[in-house]
Amino acid sequence: MTSNEKSPLSHLDAIKLLDLLISDEDFRSQFEQDPATALLKVSAEAAEAGKLCKVPGRLASAEKLSSTKLLIASELTERGLFYQPYMFAAEPKSPQN
Repeated sequence: MTSNEKSPLSHLDAIKLLDLLISDEDFRSQFEQDPATALLKVSAEAAEAGKLCKVPGRLASAEKLSSTKLLIASELTERGLFYQPYMFAAEPKSPQN
């Protein structure tokens, strides 16, 4: 794997990440500012997968993440963390933004 390929998360890590993003405001704040450090609360593997990633803009609401949890978990386990850079963003950005 090259340095810019995204590593898929395990199913357990994906669910733990989403559960934290939905229920833990402190984790949400840290994830928004520094995903790799926040991901240490999930696992060392998740932190490694997110070390070069950042959340583009504001994090989506807990309600929105909750309503799309299974879809996001599927993306995280099949394609990788931040494969789609706006998967955690409140407002998807257009290419012009």
